[in-house]
Amino acid sequence: MHLKKLGLAAVLLAVSTTVLAKQGEVCSSKPVLKDGTLTNDTVFECKTAGSLTIPQLYAQGWRVISVLPQANMGTDPNTGLPQASFAWTVVVERD
Repeated sequence: MHLKKLGLAAVLLAVSTTVLAKQGEVCSSKPVLKDGTLTNDTVFECKTAGSLTIPQLYAQGWRVISVLPQANMGTDPNTGLPQASFAWTVVVERD
């Protein structure tokens, strides 16, 4: 009898863990050379969610967990001068 209860508890625990699992992913905007300001119009490329803005992510049930600015230094191919590009990365999750 004790073994049956233990087996049932293990099955219920496995099912509840699967049901409660959240989905998360990292999404990034495309780099821009000027005005890298984060706005409601910034489009993020997400593997599962697709190409969406933050309001569109929320409309589909995703929540932004973290926002990370990114700056990359490169060289302007025309002038050879240093050139910066700016992008954003967000970590999103949903139930």
